[in-house]
Amino acid sequence: MTPTRNTSQIAIGIAGAMGCYMLILAAASILLGLWIDSLLGNERRIATLVCILVGLPINLISAIWLTLRLIARAIPQTPLKAEASLAESPDKDRAAE
Repeated sequence: MTPTRNTSQIAIGIAGAMGCYMLILAAASILLGLWIDSLLGNERRIATLVCILVGLPINLISAIWLTLRLIARAIPQTPLKAEASLAESPDKDRAAE
């Protein structure tokens, strides 16, 4: 049996992984800001706001980078043998007629 790709499952897996990744980074930046504010005794939560604003572009850039890497690993540049044989079979049937 030759392996086949299920692109919808791959896409759902990558989307789920990236959602969890971005949630963890956002929560980490909020918790870091709250921790810094508690150390400094800030009641206005300035450090939390700064950590969120700095964390947003870092989160977005790292998510795009990681998504591109995951897609490159999930979708290889060479086609699978099963897809190649399926693509060639209609031509062979026409030639036999």
